[in-house]
Amino acid sequence: MLFLEGDYIYSPLTNMIVKVPEVVRDILHYRIQGKSDDDIIKELTSSYPVEKIKLALKEIDEYNRKIGLFSLKRPYFKRAAFPHSPTEIREHLENKLSHMILDITWDCNLACKYCKFSGIYEGERVNTGVYMDKKIIEKALLFFKSHSGLSERVSLGFYGGEPLLAFDNIRYAVNLAENLFRDKPIRFSLTTNGTLLANGKIRRFLKEHNFSLNVSIDGPQSIHDRYRVTRAQKPTFQLIKRNLCKFKEEFPDYFERKVGYIITLAPPFDLKSISRFINLWECKTHAPVFVSLVDPYDTDFYKNFTKEEIEEFDRQIEELVNKTLKEDIPDGIVDDFLYQFLYKDLFIYHNSPKGRLSEEFLIGGFCIPGHDRTFIAPDGSIYPCEKVHYHLKIGDIFNGFNFDRINEIVQEVESLRNKNCLDCPIARLCNICYAHIYRNEKLREDLFRRTCKSKMKYWEKLLGVYAKVKEINPGFFDLSYIAGKGGRQDG
Repeated sequence: MLFLEGDYIYSPLTNMIVKVPEVVRDILHYRIQGKSDDDIIKELTSSYPVEKIKLALKEIDEYNRKIGLFSLKRPYFKRAAFPHSPTEIREHLENKLSHMILDITWDCNLACKYCKFSGIYEGERVNTGVYMDKKIIEKALLFFKSHSGLSERVSLGFYGGEPLLAFDNIRYAVNLAENLFRDKPIRFSLTTNGTLLANGKIRRFLKEHNFSLNVSIDGPQSIHDRYRVTRAQKPTFQLIKRNLCKFKEEFPDYFERKVGYIITLAPPFDLKSISRFINLWECKTHAPVFVSLVDPYDTDFYKNFTKEEIEEFDRQIEELVNKTLKEDIPDGIVDDFLYQFLYKDLFIYHNSPKGRLSEEFLIGGFCIPGHDRTFIAPDGSIYPCEKVHYHLKIGDIFNGFNFDRINEIVQEVESLRNKNCLDCPIARLCNICYAHIYRNEKLREDLFRRTCKSKMKYWEKLLGVYAKVKEINPGFFDLSYIAGKGGRQDG
């Protein structure tokens, strides 16, 4: 079990967080050390009346009999199981695809200094002048059509590089997709650096086809322009801002609903300024804001900063959390930045099963490879998603999914989790995925161990925040609001 701040305890077997009296907490600490009840009574008589200790021991045992709340059985779990059988995996991939992403080009007009494809990451592709051919686009969409028969709706996304450099091919793909999927709703999405939104023809096309648009912007100008620069090392914030303001002026309703942002955090950190920017800037919308850190693995990027500069991130997160707990949570409001980076997982936890649960847990984080976000490379190869990109090939659009390889991957993941996770208190919550642990077609246990430590730290902090929020506002996770969004967030 995990001992959290404020006399809260997280119970792995029940997935519950409970606040316990101090005497119960002390008893549990001694029981973990293997002490008998008689020894515990002797140890604690100087702090509590004997009858209070005995009553606490009785209540602990009673809760254990009912639901295993304070069980010290180790390992916590008997088995970790992948959530889907081979038959279900085949059925989903053959008939239930719902979201395909075309890696429409590797070309990019920027040279962002932390970019995954800039050459600073070992084993990654680099941005070059590769474009997806129209024949591959057509074949990919026909493949999508033939593998989505049981899906009620579908969506098509475009990825790069900078996808809008391939605007003619995007237009071709959209028109073809709309013809192929006349029998069901289809939506489109695109991630862009925003520089090419100066083109009115592009803006009109995106609006006419109701694209969900994610624009990369890292915060106020002083922060954004540190790393998001052109190939000539020129800043880009003002250009992107002008383009967004023009877009908003032309199509205000569409812009408000469909244009969201992607923020990448990099040292030296100034999270307070970024949070303020997200919540207050003039192009703020009701669409999602996605926040992530620069990937720390297989790169020398972080070696440019001192240990103190990197550790400043945790201190600043703590400061923002404390501010939110004091000022926003009592009113049922969550800061945009913290919601995306922290609180979203707490809503998921809040709605997860609790109580007497199976000692077998279903592995989280690992989807059916290639189902949720079927990622198609320019040569027609299939990968699980854009985050895994070129590290884990699972087939191609000419020959279909390689089910032997997919089943092998599932077995590798299941074996890994059974070997390492049965005695982990956060095993039910962990969302390590393929992108964290696969490189160049191989599962890397060293990456798993590093990510495991990071996830343990993350969830311990998160569960502590959850306990504090519930104490301040018990109904917060049942009805709350994202600052400035005006929309209810139910889990």
